[in-house]
Amino acid sequence: MKSSNLKRIVIAAIAATGFAAGSVMAAPIADTLLGGFDFDNSGDPVVLAEFEALSGNDYDMSDLLRDDSPTVVKDSATGLWILQDAPTKAGYFLLKFGMPQNGKLNTTSDTYFFRNTGDAAQLVFSARDVNYLIGGDCSVGNDNVCNAGRLSHWVFVADETVVTPPPPRGEVPEPASLALLGAGLAGMVLRRRRG
Repeated sequence: MKSSNLKRIVIAAIAATGFAAGSVMAAPIADTLLGGFDFDNSGDPVVLAEFEALSGNDYDMSDLLRDDSPTVVKDSATGLWILQDAPTKAGYFLLKFGMPQNGKLNTTSDTYFFRNTGDAAQLVFSARDVNYLIGGDCSVGNDNVCNAGRLSHWVFVADETVVTPPPPRGEVPEPASLALLGAGLAGMVLRRRRG
């Protein structure tokens, strides 16, 4: 085999493993749903009392962080929803949804409480967790079928006692390991062709 062919095979193997390494990302992990409630008025005192009841902790009003203009993004690989610009700490959060006036939904709950246990770097939930009050095709240009706009606001309270497990190890291969694997495979192919 010519050395130019050998070079091409090695370069192709390294490039392929590099592209594979770049496309592999850790998937979001859904947080733990604690319950859904129907709050006619989700004012801060009601929310604070519920956070205290669910966590067993005492909080002050100043502990609550709130976003009245939430932005969510749907992870296309997992179908999970990720709150953008949310705190990156362990704790508890609620999602408050606006309910349609006709009431033709399969739920009476409009507020859902979660414990951030999946990955402290992001707040993640599924459409199923919130009784499908969010969902649809939310790709660009599909505003008429995406109901992410029902999310009214979120409230978060930090809790350092919530133990967040580290992300699973080994999900994202190290690029150097993939390159080594690719070079090894290329070497095996070359050896087989020579023999």
